[in-house]
Amino acid sequence: MGRVILVSSPKGGTGKSAISRHLLVCAQTAGLDAVGVDFDPQRSFSKWASAREAQRRVRFPDQIETKVYEATFKDWRSGFVQASGASLGIVDTPPNVESAVSEMGQMSESADLVLVPCGCTTDDLDSVEPWILALQSRGVKPIVVLNKANSRVLSFKKIRSRFLAIGEVCPVELPNLEDFHTFSAAGMTLLDTQKSRGRDPVIDLWQFVSRSVGLVPA
Repeated sequence: MGRVILVSSPKGGTGKSAISRHLLVCAQTAGLDAVGVDFDPQRSFSKWASAREAQRRVRFPDQIETKVYEATFKDWRSGFVQASGASLGIVDTPPNVESAVSEMGQMSESADLVLVPCGCTTDDLDSVEPWILALQSRGVKPIVVLNKANSRVLSFKKIRSRFLAIGEVCPVELPNLEDFHTFSAAGMTLLDTQKSRGRDPVIDLWQFVSRSVGLVPA
């Protein structure tokens, strides 16, 4: 059985799909047999993978190949079978966790690691904090990943402190860069370029995550 990383947040726009696709490409680049599983009805993760494959066939044949399967909450176990059948499965979920609390809870319990992306505003905090507490009540130890971050401003420090008071926060923050969206439209990630200053934080996030699930020595 492979490792499964679940990316979950009750708030839209926190970067779940962006983190999922970057972790998938990082894993493949590291030589792992990794797959993605897309539970979001909007299919952002799987649409990105389709765009990537189209670009790979026509323009960038040397680009890392990725596989993303589509799944539904109704049959979430089948999605997890696909995820755990590889060395690593990256599971992207929709923001409306309230509509599938039971399924999301069971999926979180079944995952080896739960990442909870969160923006750096009070609105993000107010939305995400109850979900962190709900997961903890089920014995899950989620890790908050602060996204769209500017570590130099006071609001970021306050948000980070609030999350540290209730649980674990990833030591790597992802910066607020347009590059994340620009490259995704073409089925790419920041791993596919040397020019973005967001590339190194993504690699650092992968190193943290891979250690957390035991893929590399701690």
